[in-house]
Amino acid sequence: MEKGIKNIIFDLGGVLIDLDIDRCLREFKALGVSNVEELVNSTHTAGVFSALEHGKVSPAEFRDEIRRLAGNPELTDAQIDNAWLSILLEIPQKKLDLLLRLNRKYRVFLLSNTNEIHFDWIRRTQFEKDGHRLSDYFEQCFLSHKMGLAKPEDEIFEEVINEAQIFARETLYIDDSEKNLNASLNWCFNTYCAAPGEDLAPLFENLVNE
Repeated sequence: MEKGIKNIIFDLGGVLIDLDIDRCLREFKALGVSNVEELVNSTHTAGVFSALEHGKVSPAEFRDEIRRLAGNPELTDAQIDNAWLSILLEIPQKKLDLLLRLNRKYRVFLLSNTNEIHFDWIRRTQFEKDGHRLSDYFEQCFLSHKMGLAKPEDEIFEEVINEAQIFARETLYIDDSEKNLNASLNWCFNTYCAAPGEDLAPLFENLVNE
C-alpha cells in the first residue's frame, strides 16, 4: 500500500459482503415482479430500488410499490424483505478480522449505496456478533439512504471529505465499481478496484504481518 495513507474507505456490497444478484432476481420474479432485471443489476438500481437507496421512499412505501409491480396486494412484508435480502450472502470472517486490525492504525470508513432493509440486516447479522459493535469496524458509515446521495454522484465524495475531515490524497478508497472509483478521482482519492470475492489482506500486507 502507498505510503502516506492515513484513511481507508470501503465499499460494502461486492467488496466486504458477497452478493448473489441472480438469486435475488429469481426471488422477485417468483413474487411476480417480471421486470426486476430492469430495476436491479450488478452495476446499478433503478425505479423504486433506486428511490429506496436514496432514502426517497420508506421501506413501507417500497413494499407497497413491489406489491403494485407484482400485481399482488397480498404479498407480505416478510416475503418482500426476504426476496430483497436474498441478494446478500455474508462477510467472510477474514474480512471482519482485517477491518479490526486496520482500525489499529488507520481511520476506517464505510461508503455504501445501500438501503434501510439491507443495512439493518447486515449490521445485526454480520457486524454485531461475537460481542462486536459496528463502531469496532468503522469510525463512521456513509450510507446513501441516510445521505440522500449515491455513488458516483460527485456530491457524495465532497460530503465524505467534509464530514470525516480527511484529505483525499491521504485516503485509499476501495470499491468494485470502476465508475465509482473514476468519479472519486475528481477529488484525488487513491483507489483500488476489488474483484468479486477478493482477499483484501495482501493490500495491507505490511500492517497485517506486524
